[in-house]
This record gives sequence, structure tokens and C-alpha cells, in this order.
Amino acid sequence: MRLLADLRDLFATTTADRLATAAIIRHLTALEDRPWADDAQSDPLTPRHLATLLEEFRIKAKQIRQGADTRKGYIRADFTDAFRRYLPPDPEHPKHRNGAAELAIQRERRRPGAVSGRGQPPSPEPTRNGSSVSGANDEDRGPKER
Repeated sequence: MRLLADLRDLFATTTADRLATAAIIRHLTALEDRPWADDAQSDPLTPRHLATLLEEFRIKAKQIRQGADTRKGYIRADFTDAFRRYLPPDPEHPKHRNGAAELAIQRERRRPGAVSGRGQPPSPEPTRNGSSVSGANDEDRGPKER
């Protein structure tokens, strides 16, 4: 997961939709307090090792064109699903938000003047004198609510 987080941070610093493997490795190995400069065998991260780590997330290097050159690299869009599935929302990048809180915000924005799926206006909110959804009966209500 740390690798994905570091790659999300890298893609957040650029508008490029693709990055060469060499540029990704340079970025990762320059990060302090990360294992990328030396792996378990005390060797720096290699293109093959990066590819092996990313295979777990179904992300594969492709031939990419950068200017007149073609080289192996990774496309930003290939990371979208892995970022969404395996990383918490990034508070610094609101477009990466997801989860129940974001859905609640979206629903609240749609509520005023909403229209049901069949083109009918939404049903009115229940009133205190209307039927109770919670299953409470008249015996549970106080004298003012009956």
C-alpha cells in the first residue's frame, strides 16, 4: 500500500498522464524513510522489481511515447482503480474523495427540488401526525402527538 500511496503522491505533482519507469524509480528512491532505495537484498529498486510489485494490483508497464522517444512506463489511468480500492481518500486532493460521507453530501445537494426516477415530484416528508416509519404506535406517543 505504501507503494501505491507514494505513486499517488507522484501523480498528484504532475499533469502528465504517463510517466517513464526510470522517472518513477528516481522519484521513489529519492524518498527518505521508504524502502525503495534498498529492497530486501539491499539492492535499489529496479524496473523489474517495480513491475513485480505492481502486478499485484493488475498494473503493467506499457510502451509509452514521450516526445519523439518511446520507452517503458506507466499510464495514470491504470492506477485509478487501485488507488480507489486500496487507499483511503486523499484529503489534499478532493477529486479522490469517496465513501459514505461523500455520498451523503451528494444526496443532500440533490434533495431540494429533486424529482423521483419516474418524473414525479418526490413524496412529501412525513409529518408528526402521519404514520410512523419506526413502527411506534399510539401508545408510545405522548398526548400532544396523538
